[in-house]
Amino acid sequence: MQKIITISTFLKQIKPLNVELISGENGINKKMEYINIQEFALKSNRIKKHGVLMTTFASLPDSQKIIEHLQWLLSKEIHAVGIHSVFIKKIPDEVISFSNANNLPIFLIPEEVSYQQIMQVYFELLVEDTNKKRLELEQINIKMLKSVALDKGAQYIVSIMGKYLKLPLIHLDKHLNIQSLWTEGLINRNEVQHIIEQLTSKQADFYRSEETFSYNAPSEKLNISSLRVLPLMDNMNFYGCLILVFKKDFSVLDDSVINHGKTALLLDSIKSNTMEKYFINNDIKTIEAILRTPSKRDADFNKPYLYSKDLKQIYLIEFYNPTNFIKLLNSFTKKLLNGIMLH
Repeated sequence: MQKIITISTFLKQIKPLNVELISGENGINKKMEYINIQEFALKSNRIKKHGVLMTTFASLPDSQKIIEHLQWLLSKEIHAVGIHSVFIKKIPDEVISFSNANNLPIFLIPEEVSYQQIMQVYFELLVEDTNKKRLELEQINIKMLKSVALDKGAQYIVSIMGKYLKLPLIHLDKHLNIQSLWTEGLINRNEVQHIIEQLTSKQADFYRSEETFSYNAPSEKLNISSLRVLPLMDNMNFYGCLILVFKKDFSVLDDSVINHGKTALLLDSIKSNTMEKYFINNDIKTIEAILRTPSKRDADFNKPYLYSKDLKQIYLIEFYNPTNFIKLLNSFTKKLLNGIMLH
């Protein structure tokens, strides 16, 4: 699971700078994706959601104008506001009431503390969190690759990916049959089949190249809009494909897990395919050995017991034309009966 930086975590880190949370305490568990400065009350579409903005509010003349701007910031999904006390020494009561009513945290920055100091704390926190994510990611990727050597199978790899990405995964074999799944109750078996049918109807060879398809879910309850298809193939063979069912953009860390999981599934498929060919070849050799007369000794139907100690398997063979086989069997039975009568 990817960890996130929350407003609460950030406020704890800047507490030594005497930064004080004034209001909006019920909103401190929201995530924080960035921090920036906005000194002018500009309503720009460039403002991204889930951020924290710092300001002096020097451009806003009264509390009503401040509240109107906070209302706009809420509409842009800003998760907290830091007010520097270089101009405003005390937050107006009306602003505090608005903040509490809308769960918008407002913290007061002391006059002697610079914006740069606040931002430095966030960047240090971001680096620390990134290092934790990187370590977690390395452990997950190594775990998937090691599972191939330990013969844990494709389902194990798909489960690791699904738990990290938190989205349904469908793994199809080279015949486009379901090999393994991770749904965690997000979709059911009928919906999985509907996904495969819709992909097939859009493009018969959808599995031949990596591509993202739009998806029309049969139910509005399904929070799905796209299907990402990843073929599992090397220069010689096609081993199947992996389908990611999602409604979100993938981060760099997500893509790393996806690529390592794809590699692990490919290696597992190659290994399984090699073992399958090995057993098939051994079976063919066994059948040929049974049907072929041993070269070092002549076949003697009068002494069938000579070869019984070499018998390891019994194969039932169906002939398209049983006439010759029946003649051979009759001849063998006749010689066997003659041998019994002579003794």
